[in-house]
Amino acid sequence: MKVIGLTGSIGSGKSTVSAYLARKGYLIIDSDLLAKELVKKGRPALKEIEEVFGKKVIAPNGELDRAEMAKIVFKHPKKKSLLEDIVTKRVIKEIKKELNALKKIGHKGIVFVDAPILFESKADIPMNEIWVVVADDKIRAKRVKARDGSTLEEFNRRSSSQLPQEEKIKLADKVIENNGTERQLYSRIRSLLKEIDA
Repeated sequence: MKVIGLTGSIGSGKSTVSAYLARKGYLIIDSDLLAKELVKKGRPALKEIEEVFGKKVIAPNGELDRAEMAKIVFKHPKKKSLLEDIVTKRVIKEIKKELNALKKIGHKGIVFVDAPILFESKADIPMNEIWVVVADDKIRAKRVKARDGSTLEEFNRRSSSQLPQEEKIKLADKVIENNGTERQLYSRIRSLLKEIDA
């Protein structure tokens, strides 16, 4: 079994790469999906979040108020770190658990671990290599605006809370440049997959 970490800054197109790999039949462990599961109503992580941030981050239905939480963490970097301490450690534990389960059943082939803050979290997950998806800042800002209506100021704030792309490139084994069309992106992914199979 080969484990590949997949990461990228906001608006880089990492999710597009992940979705393409999933369509091609590759197994994806999605850290964002795991995080969403871990903060659902009744889960220990949500209880801890409420203890740290107060009842204002809990919606009337008892679920996490994501909009309120986002407002807090993007304005206060220290509070963002607090949230990551609560959630990220649990996500890393779940990823390891899933990888160990796959090893036990003798899974062959490639498993991708999709993790936007793979480097920032300093996750000690055993991986054979790491792929990073990158794109020019202007293109990333445009994508994020089209996706959720974020202003340039909001994009810059969210982007600056992540490790700079230049640093991610230095730490990665493979770089997927995504400044062009989806067709060009898919072609680059296929080339990387062929390198693995070679």
